[in-house]
Amino acid sequence: MNTFNQKKTILIGELSKQTKTNTSTINFYYNFGLLDPPIKINETRSLYPKSNIKKIKEIKKLKKQGLTLNGIKKIFDGKSKVKVTSDDVVIKTNFTVEEFINELNIEKQFYFFLLNSNLINTPIDSPDGTSIHSRRDFIVAKSYVNLTNNGLDKKILNKHNEYSELSSAEAIFLQEHLEFSNNLDDQKSFQEIINSFNTIRRYHRENELKKIISKLYD
Repeated sequence: MNTFNQKKTILIGELSKQTKTNTSTINFYYNFGLLDPPIKINETRSLYPKSNIKKIKEIKKLKKQGLTLNGIKKIFDGKSKVKVTSDDVVIKTNFTVEEFINELNIEKQFYFFLLNSNLINTPIDSPDGTSIHSRRDFIVAKSYVNLTNNGLDKKILNKHNEYSELSSAEAIFLQEHLEFSNNLDDQKSFQEIINSFNTIRRYHRENELKKIISKLYD
């Protein structure tokens, strides 16, 4: 019979609430070997050690810094020489297809939907022959996942392709900004122009959205 200290354990619902992590992700982390095992108290309920609160927060922090779950597991297991602190940010730039799917915690079917619908770029071959996605692919795919988690279906996601002419127009407009720059040889300046352009376009887009919403509720 399992013995446990209630002061040191927590139900998965409360663990989810305190870490702002859904229960399926918590179970995924456990099955991946990142969390301390739960204690089964009956056929339908289990208690998780409270130590997992700190672990989940650490997982989220390390993921933001670009580490894969495999890399995080090595750190947790003491098998990695990588030391990550708040001042030591490690950014992962490339993802194998397997890492891409695992890190996003998505089904292969959804991955191939994104790929075949041209919603993400096709992976490229690395020098060793491995197919890899860029960090940009990963970030946009994560955005699609966030949309589906908020109730949007594949039909809506596919509509992004219908606005390719809008994307092309903005790309042309951005190119005009770049052409008039007198400091394009500086990579930092180049990126600042792109970032500033994106901020401005988002600002105007959100202003237009406010107008639309205002008309709907007038």
